[in-house]
Amino acid sequence: MILDKRSSAILLNIIDEGDSVTVKTLSRRLNISQRTIRYDLKKIDDWLVSKNMNKLQRLHGKGITIDNEEKNVIKESLRDIEAYSYVNSSDERKKIIALKLLDSSEPITIKELQNILFVSKNTILKELKALRLWFKEREVKLVGKTGIGYFLEGKENKKRSSVKELMTQILNKDMAIDIIKVINGMYEVDNCISKELKNLFNKIDINYIEECVKYAEKLLKKEFTYNSYMNLITHLAIAIKRLLSNKEIKMSGDNLNKIKKFSEFKIAVKLAEKLEEKFNIKIPDDEIAYMTMHLVGTRVQKDLNSQFENELVFDLTQMLIRNFEKEYGVTITNKNFLTKNLTLHLRPAIYRIKFDIKIENPLLKDIKNRYKHIYLTTKKVFKIVENTYDFKANDDEIGYIAMHFACALHNQENSHDGKVHVLVVCGSGVGTSKLLEAQLKVKFPQINIVDTISIFDCNKYKDEKIDFIISTIDIENKFFATLVVNPLLSWEDCKLIENTLNVSQIKNNSLTENIVIRIMNSISNHCDVRNYEQLQNEITFILKNSEKGNEFEGGKPMLKDLITCDNIELNMEVVDWEDAVYKGGKILLDKDYITPRYIHGIINKIKEIGPYIVIAPGIALPHARPEEGVKKLSMSIMTLKNPVEFGNEDNDPVNLIITLAAIDNETHLKALSQLMGLLNNSEDVKKILNAKEKKEVIKILEKYSK
Repeated sequence: MILDKRSSAILLNIIDEGDSVTVKTLSRRLNISQRTIRYDLKKIDDWLVSKNMNKLQRLHGKGITIDNEEKNVIKESLRDIEAYSYVNSSDERKKIIALKLLDSSEPITIKELQNILFVSKNTILKELKALRLWFKEREVKLVGKTGIGYFLEGKENKKRSSVKELMTQILNKDMAIDIIKVINGMYEVDNCISKELKNLFNKIDINYIEECVKYAEKLLKKEFTYNSYMNLITHLAIAIKRLLSNKEIKMSGDNLNKIKKFSEFKIAVKLAEKLEEKFNIKIPDDEIAYMTMHLVGTRVQKDLNSQFENELVFDLTQMLIRNFEKEYGVTITNKNFLTKNLTLHLRPAIYRIKFDIKIENPLLKDIKNRYKHIYLTTKKVFKIVENTYDFKANDDEIGYIAMHFACALHNQENSHDGKVHVLVVCGSGVGTSKLLEAQLKVKFPQINIVDTISIFDCNKYKDEKIDFIISTIDIENKFFATLVVNPLLSWEDCKLIENTLNVSQIKNNSLTENIVIRIMNSISNHCDVRNYEQLQNEITFILKNSEKGNEFEGGKPMLKDLITCDNIELNMEVVDWEDAVYKGGKILLDKDYITPRYIHGIINKIKEIGPYIVIAPGIALPHARPEEGVKKLSMSIMTLKNPVEFGNEDNDPVNLIITLAAIDNETHLKALSQLMGLLNNSEDVKKILNAKEKKEVIKILEKYSK
């Protein structure tokens, strides 16, 4: 008996899962119906029996798994069967073909593309016709020759730009960090396209490249913005992959000689030496010059080694500000601050535009809508720079410059105290928003939190002086610009806040920071790190655990006071997310701490605005407003025998339910702050999930209740 490709793919997914996997999960991954999955599972059972192996194991409430001892034997039997590929849409097919053309060193035939995509010759020809125009717009030529196949002609830098653009389109996100997460396998995207993306970066050590970028920052005495930091990592990953395939950048001798005079060229040489040693490649001068232009063109938020007064760009900045004031009809009071920041931005921007290094501006749409007059004025006066350097800036670059003018005008009108005024928003305004508030107050003293509110209360503040909304859930608000972050702030969230609000984060103690870096480097040299950022956070937490708590910790109940043995349930069986929320709340209901209305309020709010209570991978914090039925400040913990899905794409499935019932906006903050410390330590969270007795959980809670 022969197993077809689709059934082979299902079987390989079950093997690779490590644990059990549900029919629903398989259906979503392979984009085929649950009914078809079940039909194929029967075929897989028959095939296994024909090979004298055991049938698939069905575990009630968990899913499907397979005998560990037989996994390698099955893989060996399937080695000649390629993973199944469902029928892709036309758009997906074009992206896959484009990636294949960009990655291949040899011409690709129509027959080869048919074997990859399982479609007719005419369909392939139709997609190639559309791609010919797509590549032409990017100054790359798609060539087809009878008897040879299809291949690309054009400058290497244009091809690399096309790779980056395709990756961004496939993910449907602007942030370079998402591309890096795909490379590391941290994001699941469409199965077939994901495979092509990962093939592009086979054997590329992203963590090492990130360390090299940090090394360049130190040598340059600059601190890159978050987006630029991630874009530089992505660029280097693409460059190394292309160099491994002998695809090199070529630059004119005149440009090469000019770039070699830049101080950044010496830094690029040192960067290249580290990359050459790690990846066993030779990086020619043309490539080093191209790296130099990326270093020069990278946006910075801090430059400790700049003397703007001696540069032409300083004079252009002053002229730009004068012309903006004249066109806009305003006098900018704090010109020194604007001049410094705009000059810091303009030098790399000029070289980005000049050397066609594109960056995305995720706030462009909002800038055009909210600051239309400022944007159009900026576009008009920026022609001074365009005429000086003989180039044309795109809308993303104009948007970034307009942000500097908008920020300067807004600050002199509203921010007499020098602070950024924000609203913190979540589903209820009590739980996740308070978690976020605690972190913001500690990390960003320049942020003034006007209030923590429910999503339904935003419009009440339309006449207040609010600069931004920082929210844990997606919201549409016509009055204020909105940043969406995780309830437990990640490194990416902090960088996004820094760059968008133009505020500085309080850094860790430099000694602690240096120790953490040394520990991380040592670990990376001897181990494969699955989640670099989380491990770094946990080490930092351990080292700083003895330091004093934040301002929320005085005179309020601690975590261990609220979660006693009576408020803990372990290994509970639930039907779905509603049942999980109900049973987590019932622990408090049975003690008369809440009314039934409180539980129903949480469930109804989730149905209305989505799973706002899922605050981290595998963790939910069900909560609602005090007035919805809270009698006494209380919390409960419940672990689940089988995880359930709430509909949160990033953090599902959930197996830890922590129910919060707050009597006001303040009394629970100490316990919430201690909970935040616990949730940042994945080892202790894992111990709670694996706990067999309640006293094991109590012991962990006591560790954070100090």
